[in-house]
Amino acid sequence: MLTHLAMESLAEQDLVPHAVLRKSVSDLARQLGEPVYQGSDDLDLYEGIALQLNGDIPFALKWYHGHPADTTTIYLSAEISELNRITVLIARIADELHLSNKDFVWQRKDNPEL
Repeated sequence: MLTHLAMESLAEQDLVPHAVLRKSVSDLARQLGEPVYQGSDDLDLYEGIALQLNGDIPFALKWYHGHPADTTTIYLSAEISELNRITVLIARIADELHLSNKDFVWQRKDNPEL
């Protein structure tokens, strides 16, 4: 189950990219009935959605200006660093978003060194 979070609630967390989707943030927002947050951080301007998986795993869906159009990156807390756990969480998020393998450009499990 996914629940909405305020993007500001993730501002203090160090977030790490773990998957890139072939869907825009606005498409995902429409699907979820969520508003798209527009903001900026140390990297650039972005559009995003902050969510929580099953009430305990916060994550962000973001698209940074300059990234390829119609893509979204899934960010998890840097505290989650074990590859098997990341892979399971990305699969659970994908399931909640009704995504298939063809919706992924890249996942951490494809290249753990990045």
